[in-house]
Amino acid sequence: AAQLLARPVVEPKVEAVVAAPVAIPVASRSSSRGNTALIAALGVMAVAALGAFVYWPREPASPKSDAVTPDVVASGPEVPTAPADVPTAAEPAVVPPKVESPTVEAPTESAAVASPTATATFRDCPECPEMGRLSGGNFMMGSPESERGRRAWEGPQKQVQIAPFAMSLREVSFAEWEACVADGGCKRYSPGDRGWGRGARPVMMVSWNDAQAYVSWLSAHSHRAYRLPSESEWEFAARGGATTSYWWGESFDRARVPSRQTNDTGSLTANGFGLFDVSGNVAEWVQDCYVNDFSRLPTNGSPTTSGDCGRRVVRGGSWRDSERDLRVAYRARLRLSVRDATTGFRVASAP
Repeated sequence: AAQLLARPVVEPKVEAVVAAPVAIPVASRSSSRGNTALIAALGVMAVAALGAFVYWPREPASPKSDAVTPDVVASGPEVPTAPADVPTAAEPAVVPPKVESPTVEAPTESAAVASPTATATFRDCPECPEMGRLSGGNFMMGSPESERGRRAWEGPQKQVQIAPFAMSLREVSFAEWEACVADGGCKRYSPGDRGWGRGARPVMMVSWNDAQAYVSWLSAHSHRAYRLPSESEWEFAARGGATTSYWWGESFDRARVPSRQTNDTGSLTANGFGLFDVSGNVAEWVQDCYVNDFSRLPTNGSPTTSGDCGRRVVRGGSWRDSERDLRVAYRARLRLSVRDATTGFRVASAP
């Protein structure tokens, strides 16, 4: 056996082992010992070959994901992905609310901010929104191609003539919504507040259809015709006379908008027309059907009534949006029946 182990090991050919069965001779004790050693050596080699097969590297199986999708109250407004005459029919993807913390830049001088013109205000009843009278005028709607963060569906820029109208100084609050419910209106629907509080907080989790129920109640209750603003009226009012990316200037300023959750309406600085929270807090429904560009936009301030009327435009961004989506020209879309934790509204009327 010692002499056999000292000899160089030559790998036996597989076919030789298969073709020539090992005979067990009945012979002398010495030849029996030699055969036993040979069988033992062949056994060791067979075990080694089996081990090489068992431990040969394999392609790993796809790992099982341990991620659990959290419950999401709302998905947020649907942002178009490519310009087209007919927007995609996909519903907004349900994703966890994402809070972004962009770098705060130093504010710069605002370009062409007009003096506040919403100085004449009125309120039709104690529970009605406070309204500001806007004198109207010409303005350039949409964002220029040079604007940082611009999306294709924010243009082309278009000159629009806005007639005088009135706009609520603040977003409709929970208290104002609950006055409608208490009076038997608004389909007696009580939206959730995510535990942030009600009262002066902007109402959210209200669809475009819900907003229509509110303005119908408000019109009957106050004897004045209320409605949602058109998209061009909304942008005219939100700009407050400015032509910059934000109503306060070109640089983003996180201190001017709520983040992580809503604030009481009117708790931050008003824009040049005296309107509060036109950027952030909650995004706001407008009257218009969704179109992917402004080529067919009415130039007289009226709402767009053609296009994808199963989706309506929302403007202004919300408490969870990044600086890119808090620009005045930012626009998104939602199905008119969606109740979303980032979306509320404000109202308009004749002056």
